[in-house]
Amino acid sequence: MNETYFEQLLQWLARCPALTGIDLRVDDLPPAAGTGALFPKGVEQTDRWQNLLGQVTARQKMQLVLRLNLPFVPGLGGGAERGRLCPAAWQR
Repeated sequence: MNETYFEQLLQWLARCPALTGIDLRVDDLPPAAGTGALFPKGVEQTDRWQNLLGQVTARQKMQLVLRLNLPFVPGLGGGAERGRLCPAAWQR
């Protein structure tokens, strides 16, 4: 699989305001908060056709999973406060 596709996708995702400050990687997700990773799940051929000259063209679909380790909202130390994600980061 061509690694430049992943690098282009990571650059595109990094422009998302909600992902500002998140360290994005491919196929490697460290346990630290504020990190994210893309995991390839496979490539599937969706279409294939041949023209009159015998040239074959194929269309493929790549499936990816984006996993994020988001920081928790600082709270007063209660268990319910620690379990909530920061909604302000996703509303920008």
